[in-house]
Amino acid sequence: MDDIITKLDNFAFHDVPVENVSFNTVKTTEFCVKVAFYDQAKKAYSYWNLIFTEIQELNSDSLVLNSESDIEIYGFDYEKKELYKCKIIFLLGSSQPALVVKILCRGLDFIKLPDKNNEKGA
Repeated sequence: MDDIITKLDNFAFHDVPVENVSFNTVKTTEFCVKVAFYDQAKKAYSYWNLIFTEIQELNSDSLVLNSESDIEIYGFDYEKKELYKCKIIFLLGSSQPALVVKILCRGLDFIKLPDKNNEKGA
């Protein structure tokens, strides 16, 4: 089995707060989602970047944000055959529509970020 799939399988992608969503379109198309998982033992969040690289196709329905928006991942389905085939369902806040993003990509990574308490200036 693919190592990244094994790594992702260790996390529950349900009601996961989203800190940041970004696109990069220089040289290749990438989509990055920074998420926060709550660590009950540490009573703190750990932050991770979910990075889709060499995107062959990305489709989504309408993104609607307003001052009440609060993005979280409701569900994340993924599989790998020749390409990674992923579907992320984002909830955009109370009484807001959901956003579904479907991605076909060659690369997928899931990287733990440094703890905010250990960053310089924190």
